[in-house]
Amino acid sequence: MSLDIDDILAELDRDTTVVDNISSDNFPNANNNRHKLTKDYSLSPNSSLDTTTVPQHNNSSSGKKKVISSIEDFSKLMTLWKNERCSPDLLPYPHLLMKRMLIRIQEQMEHLEILSMNFFEAQGNNSSDNRRNMSNAPVNNNKMLPLLCMEAELERVKFVIRSYLRCRLAKIDKYSIYLRQINEQYLNEEINEENDDDADDDDKENPSSLRISPLEKLLSPEEIRYHQSHFSLLLNLLNESVLKYMPDELQAVNDTEASINMIDEPDYNKFVFIKVKGPPNNLYDTDPLLKKRTHPDIYYYSITIPETKEDIDLIIGSIYIVRYSLIKNLLLDEKIELL
Repeated sequence: MSLDIDDILAELDRDTTVVDNISSDNFPNANNNRHKLTKDYSLSPNSSLDTTTVPQHNNSSSGKKKVISSIEDFSKLMTLWKNERCSPDLLPYPHLLMKRMLIRIQEQMEHLEILSMNFFEAQGNNSSDNRRNMSNAPVNNNKMLPLLCMEAELERVKFVIRSYLRCRLAKIDKYSIYLRQINEQYLNEEINEENDDDADDDDKENPSSLRISPLEKLLSPEEIRYHQSHFSLLLNLLNESVLKYMPDELQAVNDTEASINMIDEPDYNKFVFIKVKGPPNNLYDTDPLLKKRTHPDIYYYSITIPETKEDIDLIIGSIYIVRYSLIKNLLLDEKIELL
């Protein structure tokens, strides 16, 4: 009944060499770096997917391009991977980050292919010289070690991406009906908020109020197609095997009025470990939710437990264990990370 996840993820190997709607013309340094042989085989974050930094977009105020390095992208990918694995629900898909990562993987694969061709060409020339000179000197393979390390590091990055996507697809399978429901709820709220100007302000002032995202932001285009296909197969299975034999009033798969909820929902009351990072780019003065103690200078976020009306201060740099529903909005704003 369910789709084979392995068949979908198997396309990642091919997708790393073909990125839809993105050409190398948008990255002026890409072609130069593909054909540049380098002696820097360091396996620091600068090396793995770093042939160049990727221009992100034009800054309308200054006219300068914002440049995001591979170090920042890889660190962001690792954070998103941990957050996705530790969170009970599905987090928004990082569209721009994944496009940049696939581009860097593509460039690094082409770069490694060029290095491999030059290496084996040099080895072939050395072997021919040894035969002409009737020499039995062993071939030095030490130069291949950095190449093998770079390939292993590239595979490590691809493993993280595969694991991240597998985790997301597992949640899509489990909460397919719920995702359909929250998308409809989001559309209804959009209509209702057209005449309510204070709705957004109230949501920003209350970090414990769960924020709903549309499917276009929550899922990638490929995940949306997968979700639609899985949802259709699931409904067909339920209708053909069970629902058509039941009374009309019991055939709804999204019935929430009875004593038992028919929809599998994420456990928002699950306790999670968090580390408070603070506002992105350390913009403390622009964060309306951030509070400050004067003696000593301590910045913190305040959340409220609904049952006891108790306030909890989440100090920046500290680690806590709290209910997921209380900190989800802070997680979406990248002010905390899950552990």
